[in-house]
Amino acid sequence: GCRRVLGDDHPDTMASINNMGFLLKSMGKLDEAMPYYREAQDGNRRVRGDSHPDTLTSISNMGALLQSMGKLDEAMPYFREALDGRRRVLGDDSSYTLSSLNWIGYLLNKLGKYEDAIEELRAGESAARRAWTGPNTRWLGNYLAKLGEAEGATNRFAKGEATLLEAHKLLAEGFGDEHDRTTKCIAKLVTLYDAWHTAEPGKGYDAKAEKWRAKLAKTEPAQDD
Repeated sequence: GCRRVLGDDHPDTMASINNMGFLLKSMGKLDEAMPYYREAQDGNRRVRGDSHPDTLTSISNMGALLQSMGKLDEAMPYFREALDGRRRVLGDDSSYTLSSLNWIGYLLNKLGKYEDAIEELRAGESAARRAWTGPNTRWLGNYLAKLGEAEGATNRFAKGEATLLEAHKLLAEGFGDEHDRTTKCIAKLVTLYDAWHTAEPGKGYDAKAEKWRAKLAKTEPAQDD
């Protein structure tokens, strides 16, 4: 209907196209979502320009789709373009800018580029703390979980512990103990303490790992025999 009445390049048409892609992605139909996301991105670039906030959202959405498809190296340029554009247009403290930075930290961790993740995420940490306050501190927790994971993976155990403990507190308060983001943070704490125990045995880090492992077990659904 939007195509017929308003035309392919109308903002409402492009929003509908994007929404169809989002729905298909949410249903796990990633290959079917791709042409909708690509059309929305190309249309926004053509009509609104590369720096328009809606264009930058379309670019970020394409990165998120590629990430869901496991194409991490292909996703990175989209998130980088979205981050650079949002910094320029919206500023460092915008939640959209910080969301792009969070995605980049996530991808860098997945790619094993932990030093790069620390550099990127630490550079934006002050802005994240300014932007995500009050009821939005759960998103700060989500951000800090990426930073703490990278710190632990580079043997910055004490720093990573402090970061992840803060992240877990914010996530548990904001999302709940059994939310996926909270349980993933618990798993990161288990990984950190296991690695710390391996590096410095006999100092009680194995006991801390077991404590958090027990918390994790309580949040996981029971398996049938």
